[in-house]
Amino acid sequence: MIALPSGATLAQLVEHHAENVGVRSSILRGRTIPFREDSPEGKASRLVLQAGVAQLVEHVTRNDGVTGSIPVTSSIPGLADPYPRPHVMKTNRNAAHPHAGDAAGAREPKGPASDPLQGLMVSPSGVRGIVGQSLTPDVVLRVAGAHASFLDPGPVVVGRDTRPSGAWVSRLTQAALLASGHDVVDVGIAPTPTILFAIRHHGASGGIAVTASHNPAPWNALKLFGPGGTFLAPAQSEEVARRARMGGVAWAAHTHVGSIREDPDAIARHRDAILALAGFDRPRIRARRFRVVVDATNGAGWEATPALLEALGCEVDRLFCEPTGRFPRVAEPLPENLGALGERVRATGAAIGLANDPDADRLAIVDERGEPIGEERTLQIAVDWALSLHPGPVAVNASTSIGVDRIAGRYGATVHRTKIGEAHVAQKLIEIGGVIGGEGNGGVIYPALHATRDGLLAAAIVVDCSRVTREA
Repeated sequence: MIALPSGATLAQLVEHHAENVGVRSSILRGRTIPFREDSPEGKASRLVLQAGVAQLVEHVTRNDGVTGSIPVTSSIPGLADPYPRPHVMKTNRNAAHPHAGDAAGAREPKGPASDPLQGLMVSPSGVRGIVGQSLTPDVVLRVAGAHASFLDPGPVVVGRDTRPSGAWVSRLTQAALLASGHDVVDVGIAPTPTILFAIRHHGASGGIAVTASHNPAPWNALKLFGPGGTFLAPAQSEEVARRARMGGVAWAAHTHVGSIREDPDAIARHRDAILALAGFDRPRIRARRFRVVVDATNGAGWEATPALLEALGCEVDRLFCEPTGRFPRVAEPLPENLGALGERVRATGAAIGLANDPDADRLAIVDERGEPIGEERTLQIAVDWALSLHPGPVAVNASTSIGVDRIAGRYGATVHRTKIGEAHVAQKLIEIGGVIGGEGNGGVIYPALHATRDGLLAAAIVVDCSRVTREA
């Protein structure tokens, strides 16, 4: 059991732990957590939870297929705990919080020496860890080689975000693919949805994006994709992880190594495909002369997002749009991290502010008053836009708010809910022939373009809507 000092809430504690694996505390809504109050003499009142937080987080993260060493600590930032730690809860104070800023201490839990993927976060989307600690050259070769052995013969698309570590991780990833006999198509620095779109364009057998998404600069990752420009199914990603742990990849003989070529047009091709989608009223957007502030947090969307909006006829003010990989704010575009964007919107009289995460697969919105309206609203606006064009099934994850259900109800559309994780939502959309879907973290999936979260597409949808409101 966990002793919790008076004044702290269970939601705070669970969110602090669950964020380490990318899970928000909203997934706990509606669950009953049994507890009793204990007031020992001479000490402040404490809540003693009947279930340990480690157990609760494990239960939650199992829904996302996360395995391996999950960073777990038993402290809440800014909250002192004067009480001894219960022995039943073994804590690890060496875990680095993935949502901290660039200056965060790069420390990780140590796993069993027998597991070559120790310390990594392993999920259906791939593997991620701290560069130079759990994410080492050996790990990159193992994972990229395992992915190469799993894919059918054919070219593999590789791209990355702007993190400084991305250069060597990407080159080593490409080396493993070439040594496995695969040709490589290098799209360079590009948003994750651009990389996925390029897989379809080239008819590739799969792809790898070198990006740790919303995690801070000390982290990096390999996101693994299959043919058709989608994430691997959970069972497939588990097989790749198994092969990576086993090792023993069969490298190609000198006569069968792959070749590499660059694709400098991947971003422009992706942008043109968005502009060509039915439903966008480009003359209306241009006539409104929208002034938009874009905060790309110096990530992969630094040029792609502003260029798309300019092509739609918007006047774009660029904030944190340099490809340095030095994140000037906490990378995840949560409301509390968008203060600079709000200030710029107010100072310039812009109609709206849009923020990406470092790999530009998510989008958050700041209104004309400079106030964040919440990531949930991004998906709600997109669902309303898509169903107004073509009513049909919607798929979202289990933590997405019921605002989507209310919007879908206006069009007589059914909402399907999945386990947490983009791969689960995308798989459901394909299965049901869904019109649109996504996650309440600002991730929009529109299968008419491709079945993956796309922050560029979300930006185009938002400016195409007549207004941005706070209510579903």
